[in-house]
Amino acid sequence: MKSTVVLLSSLLGASALATRNTSPELSLSLGDEQQPLAKHYNDVWLIGTRFHPHYDPHFASRPLPDAEQNDAVRVLIQTCLATLSDLGVEAWLMHGSLLGWWWGQRVLPWDSDADIQISENGLSFLAAYYNMTMFFYQYSGVPEGRRFRLQVNPHYKDATIDPDNAVDARWIDMQTGLYVDITGLRHMTNADGSPAKMLHDKSGDVYAENSIFPLRETMFEGVHAFIPYSFKDVIANKYGDKALTDTEFNDHVFNEKIMQWEPKTTIKEAQVEL
Repeated sequence: MKSTVVLLSSLLGASALATRNTSPELSLSLGDEQQPLAKHYNDVWLIGTRFHPHYDPHFASRPLPDAEQNDAVRVLIQTCLATLSDLGVEAWLMHGSLLGWWWGQRVLPWDSDADIQISENGLSFLAAYYNMTMFFYQYSGVPEGRRFRLQVNPHYKDATIDPDNAVDARWIDMQTGLYVDITGLRHMTNADGSPAKMLHDKSGDVYAENSIFPLRETMFEGVHAFIPYSFKDVIANKYGDKALTDTEFNDHVFNEKIMQWEPKTTIKEAQVEL
């Protein structure tokens, strides 16, 4: 098996190594025409029963307890953002991860995955040079290290609206099966074929170009990150205006003193002790 090894920069004191798997039997087909398009990323099913839609079936053996799952998603987004930055691919937080940034720059405690967007050019670059690459990270708390795989959907070149293939790539934790969804953002075209100042992803979400760019630099879970320029509008258009102000959601209450969501059960237990 032929492989390429790349040394990446450190992440919060972690060391990272990447091994590109160029084995024919493991590489995804990128240029082959496949008709009709089949859904590439299937939900997880174990023993005929679906236990969670946000675990990759190739690596997941069980759903993690909530606290472990939240820790794993935090590490996922940290390593994904750091890796894409090292590779020179501009990425920004979207969907639930952008909402988590708004509420304290953290992964939401009930979120079982993370979401980022990249440009169409960035997606093509990853598909050409880093598809099926395995990255090995050693970091505090996991001295034995953990492996992650960057996997690109073979239908990434098809820019048509396709909810079954809306996810263009994934950053997958090969130990837990949890992952980061990576979607490509593409320019829409005018009637004459020229690029419009509107962007879309394959799920059908549409954005004005100036609502995304220029990106704003920030921090998320302790690492450098980017967010859309009009982040409030992007959040409100996706989740509604109340998503920016409601401090109670999904049996959690937002504690403004520590800028964290806390389970209501924890708050009730603390009140009983008082």
